Amino acid sequence: MAKLLSLPNELIQHITSFLPCSSALNLFKVDRRLRNICNDKVVFQNIAKYNSERSLLLENGIELSENYWAESDAILTNIPLQQTIRLAYAAERSIQALLEKDDTWTLSTSKRLNSFKITEWLPQMMALHHPAALELKPETFLQLQGQVLLRMRVPKSIDPDLLSANFVLSYTLLAQLRKTSNGKQVKEAFDRFFSVNRATDPPITLSNGVRTDGDAVKSLRQRVRDYGYFGDTFDLDQATTLLPTLMLELELSTRHLTPSHITELPSPTGIPFYSMMNLPPVFDISKPPPFADGSMSFGWCHLDKMVSPDFLSSGCWTGYYSDQRRYLGRRRFDPAMRDIRIVARRTCKEEREIDSSLAECTMVDQQSRGVDAVGEFSLQGRVQDDGFVYLIKRYFSEDTMWTWKARMTPFGIVGMWGSDQERFGGYFWIWKEEWC
Repeated sequence: MAKLLSLPNELIQHITSFLPCSSALNLFKVDRRLRNICNDKVVFQNIAKYNSERSLLLENGIELSENYWAESDAILTNIPLQQTIRLAYAAERSIQALLEKDDTWTLSTSKRLNSFKITEWLPQMMALHHPAALELKPETFLQLQGQVLLRMRVPKSIDPDLLSANFVLSYTLLAQLRKTSNGKQVKEAFDRFFSVNRATDPPITLSNGVRTDGDAVKSLRQRVRDYGYFGDTFDLDQATTLLPTLMLELELSTRHLTPSHITELPSPTGIPFYSMMNLPPVFDISKPPPFADGSMSFGWCHLDKMVSPDFLSSGCWTGYYSDQRRYLGRRRFDPAMRDIRIVARRTCKEEREIDSSLAECTMVDQQSRGVDAVGEFSLQGRVQDDGFVYLIKRYFSEDTMWTWKARMTPFGIVGMWGSDQERFGGYFWIWKEEWC
C-alpha cells in the first residue's frame, strides 16, 4: 500500500481506472487517502467505459463486439459523481451477467421496493447499448417475464417490472435474431424452455386433447392478456408482451416473401433509445416510481418524446400486420407495409373546445400515407399522451377501412386491427425504417 501511495496522484487514478467498479470501491475502504485521490468522476467514467474483465470473458468463450462502451459518453458527461459510480457498477453487472450459468440471477427481488432487482439497472444499460447487453440470451428472461405475469393474473394496474422485463426480452431477442439470422435456431431455445410444464405457463391442449407444450409461439401468445380480443382499448402491458411473439413469428413467416415485399426487423443498436427516452438513473433505490422529481419509471419514460408530432412525422415507418380473421392460431403475415409517412400535429384550440379529451393528444391527419400489398392507404386518428394510438386505415383502391388500436412502445407502434363491428383481424407492428 505504501508503494502505491508513493506514486503520483494521476498515476494512482490511472491504475484504479482499470479495476472493476466494486474493486475500486473496496479499495477506498482500505485507505482514506486513496479514497480522496480516486473518488473522482473521470476515474469512474473510465471504469464504466472500458471492459476490464475481457480476459475472464475470453476464458469462458465470450467475446464482446466492442470492449469500449462508446455510447456511454452521451450520458456520462452530464451526470454527477454518484450517478457515474452507479452506472460504472451497472456496467460491471452487465458483464458479470454473461458469466451466469442459468437464469436464477434474474429472479432476485428487492423486498423494500417489491420488485426484481435487475429492473433497477439492466433495461437502462440496454437502452444505452452496453456491448454486454447484445450478448445476453433472450431465453434467459422468459422465466422473469412469466414470474411477473403470474403476480398480475388479476391486474389492477400495470406492473412496472413487466414493462422492464418485456423490454429486456424484446431487446435481446432482436439482437439474437440479427446475430444469427436464424429464427428456427432462436425458437428452439424458447421451445426447450416451454417444454417444461411451469406454474407460469399452463399446459396448452388442443381440441382433441393433445398437449402441445414446447411450442414457443403458442406459449408466448398465451402470455398476452386477452389475445385475439378486439376490445375498446389496448394497453401497454399487452403491446409489450405481444412483441416477442411478433418478432419470432415474423422471422419465421416472412422469409418466403419476395425481396420487394420484405422489410428487415429493426436492429436494437439502430434504435436511438437514449434520444427517445427520459431514462431514470440506474439503482435509484432512494424512492420508488413515480419519482418525486417528476421523472417516469422505465416502462413509461419513452412516452414524452415518442408521442410528439416531431417524432411521429420524421422519417418513414415500415412494418407488418398478421391476418388472423379465419383462424386465430394461424401464422400469416401479408407483405410489408412501407413508405408510411405520418403527418402529425398537436390539437388546435377549436378542436379542444369541441372535445376536451383531445387536450392531451397528437392528431394524425388524413394526409398520412402508406402502401402495402393491397394498395395505397391513408391513416387518420390520434396518439394520446399516455401512448394509446387510435387510427383509421383507409385504402384508396377499394372501399375498405380498418381500425387500429395500439400503444406506442420503445420499439415502435404495436397493436391490433379490426372492423367497426369489433371483429378482430390481427396484430400489427410498425417501426422507423432508419432503425433497420
